[in-house]
Amino acid sequence: PIKKRLSVAASRLLPPINSRCWDLPQARPGSYFSCNFGQAGEKPVVAFWGDSHSLQYLAPLRQATDQQSIAGYLFHRPGCEPTIVNHQTENECASHNADVLQRIQNTPSIRTVVIAIRQNERGRVDRTLETVQFLLERNYKVVFLGPLPGAQRPVASECAATQLLWRK
Repeated sequence: PIKKRLSVAASRLLPPINSRCWDLPQARPGSYFSCNFGQAGEKPVVAFWGDSHSLQYLAPLRQATDQQSIAGYLFHRPGCEPTIVNHQTENECASHNADVLQRIQNTPSIRTVVIAIRQNERGRVDRTLETVQFLLERNYKVVFLGPLPGAQRPVASECAATQLLWRK
């Protein structure tokens, strides 16, 4: 009950995140795992790629860039670290990551990729580092954000869930 009231109260303060978000080709309709930030009409020059924890950067990115001559994409998906190699059987994460990588590679103006994941498991970090290496070998600038703040509760999930209340 208290969490629900906090989420509803917070949702009134946050702008809807689904504006300027869209589905990747293999995504479930209405999933909105891809979002724009920055000034409309500008070519995207940066891509943020991560799991659900990367979603916490969308509102600040928009606030910082919407009035500037810069634009980019933010790709997120819960539980899916950015990987170029499918380490599991074919799944939604593999499809999502393939779509994201294709979008990045098919957008020549993107030369910088920022990686943001919850670094709670060595295997996730190692798989993500393979992606970093792949991007570096193709002359992308890569920023791998340090460990995101940890809490004794799912703060990033709560923030994302609160913002997702805006989705129709």
